[in-house]
Amino acid sequence: DDADLPDLTSTSKKLCTKVIKQENAKTD
Repeated sequence: DDADLPDLTSTSKKLCTKVIKQENAKTD
């Protein structure tokens, strides 16, 4: 199961980055 962890982590980071970028775009 540990092999799945890197994938989940990178996916979560990508999702978080997208959300942050969207929030930044709103404030701009």
